[in-house]
Amino acid sequence: MRLRMLCALVTLVVLPAAAQTPDVISGKWGEDGATCLDLHYDGKTGVTGTVIWRGGGKEVSAPIKSGTFDPKKGAFTIQGDGEGPDGRKGAYRIEGVVTGDVIRGKYRFAGTDGDFTFTRMNGAEKEFDYLLGDWEFTSEDKEHGKLRGYWSAVKLAEGQILDEYRVVGDDGETYYVTSTLRNYNKFLARWELIGSEPGSGLQDFGTGKQVGDEMHIEQTFGVAGGQPSMMRIRYYNIRPDAFSWAADRSTDGGKTWLKNHLTIEARRIGPARTLPSLAPARNKEEPGAAATRGR
Repeated sequence: MRLRMLCALVTLVVLPAAAQTPDVISGKWGEDGATCLDLHYDGKTGVTGTVIWRGGGKEVSAPIKSGTFDPKKGAFTIQGDGEGPDGRKGAYRIEGVVTGDVIRGKYRFAGTDGDFTFTRMNGAEKEFDYLLGDWEFTSEDKEHGKLRGYWSAVKLAEGQILDEYRVVGDDGETYYVTSTLRNYNKFLARWELIGSEPGSGLQDFGTGKQVGDEMHIEQTFGVAGGQPSMMRIRYYNIRPDAFSWAADRSTDGGKTWLKNHLTIEARRIGPARTLPSLAPARNKEEPGAAATRGR
């Protein structure tokens, strides 16, 4: 029985907030776009719910009789009895460890052993999709005053997001331009960003997470030039055709902050788009095929 036949739907047991410990396991987990675990724990050490075994187009569920979770180690164990899609009956035991947005573990069911890797199915890899497309913006900088420009973002074939931010003058001349690569780190459950101004290498690193309806980023700029500044960035009031942006700035390593050092109002002027793969998979050419094709 292959691992992908396993899915679990686990019932949430809610305790008062004061009794709960940090919850890193609750949520949907799966592979290939299908949810395989919908986990919640009771705020202490318990996990309850249902396991679903799939195979041959069939789906069979079995209750979890006992389950434990150790939030310090990120380790869980669930056990029970059930019947597989092939009709075999027996006990099962599933053990795993949560690391960021990834669960890895092993299972044993009716004498069959296997291992699995599931990722959190919370849509985190799509949290920056609102930025895709072309935007025109106006901004107010407490150092440089009122500015305007263009901002475009494209999704790469494997899910990373590349964007270009350009400040322009009244005649279209470029005052400032920078590019950023954004990639979701499922192992640390966060977005990671690297900014790249021309001639400045790849040193302006940042991290981001969704907070409610907003996206929050902490990023350092100006590292290569020897004058680093930290920014706490907030994307908010996000709509299909517009969003707002504000950043607090610190030039003393986070000791003091200038609130709303830079604010931006962006308006969509072009649709979202995805860049095709630069090196798509293809069949290996037979010897002499290229020469034959050129005749």
